[in-house]
Amino acid sequence: MRAFRIACLLVFLGTLFAFAQQQSAPPQQQQASAEKPAAEQKPVGPLPAPALPDDLQDVVTKQFGVNFRVALQRATPRRYLHETEHDVPWTPFMVGDLDGDGAEDAVIVAKAKNAFGGSVPYNYIVIDPYFAAYGYRNPGLTAGFSSERPDASGYVVLVIHGAGAEGWRATRPKAKFVMINLPFNTITMAPMAVRGKKHIAAKEISVIILEEEGTNRSSLVAWDGKKYRWTDTGGPGE
Repeated sequence: MRAFRIACLLVFLGTLFAFAQQQSAPPQQQQASAEKPAAEQKPVGPLPAPALPDDLQDVVTKQFGVNFRVALQRATPRRYLHETEHDVPWTPFMVGDLDGDGAEDAVIVAKAKNAFGGSVPYNYIVIDPYFAAYGYRNPGLTAGFSSERPDASGYVVLVIHGAGAEGWRATRPKAKFVMINLPFNTITMAPMAVRGKKHIAAKEISVIILEEEGTNRSSLVAWDGKKYRWTDTGGPGE
């Protein structure tokens, strides 16, 4: 059931990357634009989780600073009386090609008391795709919103855009992001083939799938060519 739902999510959001917009739009507008003629797409199931590198924490410390610790264990949702069965093994580390440039990128789930602390010396960008989808585009402001969401797991998601043959392990990656406030207890990645404009061959990118345990709701974070966008893909009956 989960794999089927993920495939449906990818079909629903296939055109998200075909038309990069200047500003984020509310979820209703994003859904409306997704109803336009779909770009060519080939959704498949989740990517298999790679083995956890022995030096993963060292890489995180080198690229983001000592403030970030890899989330080796899943946090238990506090708001639900009955914990649901997790049919996807927890992994804080995933790889794929998020921006479609051919270099291997990394997604790492971590914990941090202050996501902004090392942004200048370590040259990463803090973003909040979740609240940006609702019009709040200043992560410095929305960082304080997490206390208003009892379902928040408290994770941050680190993204490394790889460079060259070394990919995400490059000494100087192409770009680095820290995503805050994403609503999930389970996170996976899945590839999707997309084509933006006429006469441009389809290319495959990876997207981040978020699941909120206990609610049966899902959402998606994906690179649209300029920035990362969060989209609510709803739940049963929506």
